[in-house]
Amino acid sequence: MASHVARIMFGLALCAGMVRFVALAYAARNSIESSITANALAETWAIAVAAAVVGGAIAWVARARGSILFTASWVVAAIGVALALPLTLHLVFWLVSGRGLVGFDEFAWTCVVVTGLAHVVLAMLAGIRGWQLARGKPGLSIFVIYGWCVGVGLIPYLWYGALYVALTGLLLLPVLYAMAPLIRRART
Repeated sequence: MASHVARIMFGLALCAGMVRFVALAYAARNSIESSITANALAETWAIAVAAAVVGGAIAWVARARGSILFTASWVVAAIGVALALPLTLHLVFWLVSGRGLVGFDEFAWTCVVVTGLAHVVLAMLAGIRGWQLARGKPGLSIFVIYGWCVGVGLIPYLWYGALYVALTGLLLLPVLYAMAPLIRRART
């Protein structure tokens, strides 16, 4: 089904974009005047949407079908969104605070160092939740995901990382919750 392939392409593009984001954040970690990481986030989302449109169109033409695509589409999309959305939210709050893009590169690298492991755990657990829900099984609790991420946020800087993870995680809970009704609706 075209929507399955579109979600897979979307998720893969987000994952690849976030690998690029981490590399760019490292390269620009001492730059105060650069906007390279903010641009990388915007480009990642744009490429993900374009990849979804192209992948969906190709699959529609080819008439791809199958339950494995349905499951994979939710797993890959969940992983991609889990990797990209937290830093995207940080960028939005950074811009709303009136700082422009000044210093965001350094902040982005700090996020990678301080909370990077929590981002990986979030992606892994969101993928597991997507896999369970897509197979018609109860999904991993969003509060279990939140708890694991906050707990992992204690590594390596104790309360500092856990505080950022906890606050950002509160904004991600509705997204994790929305997976179940979205998947149910897509199944019908």
